[in-house]
Amino acid sequence: MIDGNGLTKKDIHCMARIIQSSVFAKGQIFYGCQYCKYWNDGCEEYVNSKAKSGEFHYDVIMKKLQQITGLDMGLNASNLPEKFKERSTNQ
Repeated sequence: MIDGNGLTKKDIHCMARIIQSSVFAKGQIFYGCQYCKYWNDGCEEYVNSKAKSGEFHYDVIMKKLQQITGLDMGLNASNLPEKFKERSTNQ
């Protein structure tokens, strides 16, 4: 844990990869995940599973960020495309 905020080094690394991908991979926020040093720590299994079994670390950090910031981070990897579509049609 870092600074008592509940975020681990893995959490911060994951957030950095997502930000990096968002900036450099033309909106494909999970592009960098395949190069992550934690890729074999459950994310690969989740991404390659048709049933989406296992845990995607993105969901873990979204929950933690919501608890820390109080912001609604209602996105999770399983409904991400629908959420983006929903937001773009509401604007």
